[in-house]
Amino acid sequence: MMQTEKRKILIMEKDRENLNILFSILENQYEIITAEDEKAGLNLLEEYCEELSLILLSVSMPVSNEIEFLKKVQGDRLFSNIPIITITAGSETDIKLTCLDLLDLGVADHVRNTYDAELIRKRIQNVIRLKESSTTLKAVERDGLTGLYTEQAFFHYARQLMRFNSGKEMKLIVAKIKDFELLNSIHGMKKMDELVCYLASAYDERVKSGLLAKRGRDSFVSLVCDKNTLDHQELVDTVNKILERAPITGAKVKYGIYENIDKNLSIATMSDYASMAAETVMENYDCDYAYYTKEMAQKRIYDQMIENSFADALDHQEFVVYYQPQIDIVTEKVIGAEALVRWKKSDGSMVYPGKFIPVYEKDGLIRKLDEYVFRKVCLMQKRMIEQSKKWVAISVNLSRSSALYENVAEQYIKIAKENKVPAASISLEITESAAVYSKRIKKKTEQLVKAGFALHVDDFGSGYSSLASLTELSFSTLKIDKSLIDHICEDRGKTLVEQVIMLSKVLNMKVIAEGVETKEQLEELRKMKCDEVQGFYYAQPMPENEFVEYVEKNRQRQK
Repeated sequence: MMQTEKRKILIMEKDRENLNILFSILENQYEIITAEDEKAGLNLLEEYCEELSLILLSVSMPVSNEIEFLKKVQGDRLFSNIPIITITAGSETDIKLTCLDLLDLGVADHVRNTYDAELIRKRIQNVIRLKESSTTLKAVERDGLTGLYTEQAFFHYARQLMRFNSGKEMKLIVAKIKDFELLNSIHGMKKMDELVCYLASAYDERVKSGLLAKRGRDSFVSLVCDKNTLDHQELVDTVNKILERAPITGAKVKYGIYENIDKNLSIATMSDYASMAAETVMENYDCDYAYYTKEMAQKRIYDQMIENSFADALDHQEFVVYYQPQIDIVTEKVIGAEALVRWKKSDGSMVYPGKFIPVYEKDGLIRKLDEYVFRKVCLMQKRMIEQSKKWVAISVNLSRSSALYENVAEQYIKIAKENKVPAASISLEITESAAVYSKRIKKKTEQLVKAGFALHVDDFGSGYSSLASLTELSFSTLKIDKSLIDHICEDRGKTLVEQVIMLSKVLNMKVIAEGVETKEQLEELRKMKCDEVQGFYYAQPMPENEFVEYVEKNRQRQK
């Protein structure tokens, strides 16, 4: 068995006879260096501080120079990490008083110089083991990138902090970098590491009466002992000041604040509450922070129920596809439809998309739901073909999660072929939020377009738009979001929609206006030469059988 390398210890002893005794006791277990006075000891510390496992310091009675030596060791950042055991001769009373002074100077243990070999070996072994365990723990409890506490270490120390400050009010704050993955795809991991380290340093400077830790890849969490209520303007100014010097221009951080914390809750639950608050302003461009409320917790419970019910709902085919007709604005002929999912539970109650789509987008289940809807639409088109009915193109939503999925093109092409339906009978709608990942999804969308699927950009104007994606991806159609159509009868709104339509024509793209509800909106869109409209003015989303009947009646009127 290979012998492990001996640990190195420094023995400081003026008396040559005592030094020889200590040397004989320890030489088989340790590599020993010696010093006869404090000056020599400090010189050896300078040379070997990174290698030393322990200092064995003989203390004379009364204590004199040794005190100065200990003060110098404690005052040095490198030296202070080396554990010290003192050896003292004298009366029992003198030793007790001396020990109190030595403990204040960071001494780890103390023995009398009876030179009990077994006792000395055991004390040294225990102190070294304790120090090495502590060093290992500190390495684990610190984040390797920022040097802040890890989340698990934060949980441990936060509980201690609350115990020692039981009478004080506390608040827990979570800071989360907005669009972390998007920023990472644009700037790269090195630049993102710079941003995270910068924020860690900025927060560390400001958290004076509490704890701070890194939480996951994109967040920070802090427990603050402060009875003062956060001042709105001061908070806004601080947030803006921090971001002014950030290494990535335009980066945003959202904050969730849980005030007057319930100390009976777990730290993990408190962190979730603050994070929950931050999520409520993640897409808010006017506000960067929010306070936790009980209503948020209730929504979280509801969302969890929605998430937990997904697998059963899918198995029992409770998700039903509705179709909303798309109308040619000149001929008023049905030339397409958008497939929209509804959740009709076994008890007959209906869950509308606004309740479950955001939950599934957040947890990634939306990808399975997208594919489920795509399969249902393929089956519908297959039935139309088998019944010798003329099909109209049906557009299916492709969420950000689906668009970023590695095998999405192969999977969708395979499903269409299995059902023997032409790819041209199904269009794929990619939302603005997915389109900004144009570089990452370009290869997949090109495969789909090459296979015959049409590509639409959906919800244009609803949020952040990357105009470059309109040229990078092979879009054939642009769908103007209802939020713009709502203001089309106002001067500014009219100008904006007009410019979007003109841009689409320049890029040789068709235009569909979503959410058309009034005749006035329709007339404005006609003047602007919009191609198609979709909305309650013509028809609400409807089940498959009603949609087929609606299309047939429309065709009869066209004859």
